[in-house]
Amino acid sequence: MRVMIYNIFEGGQGRVDPLCHVIRSAAPHIAVLCDTRIDENVFAIARKVSMHFFQAKSHAGASGGVALLSRHPISEAVNLGVVDPRFRNAALSASVDAPCGPVQILAVQLHAGDSAGDEPIRIGEVHAILEYYNSSGAGPGLLFGDFSAAHASAPTFRAIAAPTPTAPISPAIPGQRVGASPTPGPNAPVSAIFEILRANWVDAGSAAANRDDAAFTPTDRQPPLRRDHIFIDPAHAHGLAGYGTLVNPLAKFASDHYPIVADFSF
Repeated sequence: MRVMIYNIFEGGQGRVDPLCHVIRSAAPHIAVLCDTRIDENVFAIARKVSMHFFQAKSHAGASGGVALLSRHPISEAVNLGVVDPRFRNAALSASVDAPCGPVQILAVQLHAGDSAGDEPIRIGEVHAILEYYNSSGAGPGLLFGDFSAAHASAPTFRAIAAPTPTAPISPAIPGQRVGASPTPGPNAPVSAIFEILRANWVDAGSAAANRDDAAFTPTDRQPPLRRDHIFIDPAHAHGLAGYGTLVNPLAKFASDHYPIVADFSF
């Protein structure tokens, strides 16, 4: 089974066809889209790539949406962002009827921000999303998200964890904002990721045998930081068969994040 996470940047406005091309080229069975925002674009993407879908927004409005795309039927789905006030953005819980049996899907777009008060919000959201995982479920559990946080164990993070802001760059896509990156430094947000690891979930990017320690997702600011992650529940982590970042010129145009793909054998 191939799964994918893709932050499509401000709802993919004006970039539906390039996004669809990138998704098709990855050929995922399950894909989670972050920063969806615009319902019509999610509907169009799902239709064009011929996948079932479920769209989830937050109680606060359009920003920070997440969507689930699946080649297999989605038997259950809950928009957690509108029923649980702990989520500032969107979150969802779903069950996909895969050939191997039911697969539990959790997806979240964590609160963004670099102030001292932002990381506790993210930690609370991590605790909330993990509560919706049914550890007694029959199938594997996968947790996807734009966690607005770095994995501090990665060599790439350690290499940039110095108080030196990056320089402004030119926009990669129409309408993309420009400006200096927030300084990573010793206070860069990492605690939310550690909370997931403390719960024994396994980070696919760190565990894959063929991993590239320089793998990253953003294409604009702080390129070495991997903010998009795929985690697998500990009981099924042995099923991880591969992991990679899809890097090509069209993916760079289609969003400010490259998509991440992981392969599992369940």
